[in-house]
Amino acid sequence: MNKERIILFCVGLYLGLSVYLYYVLPQQIPVQFAGDGSVNCWGDKEELFIIAFILVAITLLFRFIVRHPHLITTPVRITDENRDILLKKYANLLEWVNLIVIALFFSILGVMGGHVLDWAFVYHYGQWLAMCLVFVIIGVVLVNYKSIKLKM
Repeated sequence: MNKERIILFCVGLYLGLSVYLYYVLPQQIPVQFAGDGSVNCWGDKEELFIIAFILVAITLLFRFIVRHPHLITTPVRITDENRDILLKKYANLLEWVNLIVIALFFSILGVMGGHVLDWAFVYHYGQWLAMCLVFVIIGVVLVNYKSIKLKM
């Protein structure tokens, strides 16, 4: 399964979970948190769809950039010899960044819903954030490993 299908599946899952939480959550939900996980601000549950719209917009922006590679600025000069390999590397990088953004949005949705539904695991938001950072590090290492491997 390629990353594009995984991205579409994750965005669909996010939208479905947002709709589910809309019907399960009360009218007021937490929308802003302090560093220790306590709620700073409450908002209407319609804000779930604003956040979902932002995720869809970010995903569409990444797809647009991948499909229009002439918009990409590269630190090296693009020639006919290196065009294909550079475009593959940038598409791979953008797909990894998109997956990381989706993971962060899932963590936000989990914390918002978890505070109201009293899910015990959301009180350890630092662990969620650390898990997302692990995905960032793995993505960066994999992208750089492939680029080093391509140079050899």
